Amino acid sequence: MEAPSLSIIIPVYNRLDMLLNLFATLAQTIPSLPAKVEVITVDDASPECDFRTIKAIAGSQIIRRATNGGFPVTCNT
Repeated sequence: MEAPSLSIIIPVYNRLDMLLNLFATLAQTIPSLPAKVEVITVDDASPECDFRTIKAIAGSQIIRRATNGGFPVTCNT
């Protein structure tokens, strides 16, 4: 299996609606890119989101933090 040459890392806290919109846009854009792309969603301990849905829809890798660390910590997970 070919290793990705581009990683898109998405830090997220709740806002499932916005994440679904982003994934719809990525689904239209990624196929036209000249690179193998991986999408990694980093959940910052969102209490309201069901990220199993996101994994099923987008096929992205999901990293779930046990505690909320804020944007800087989530970006560096």
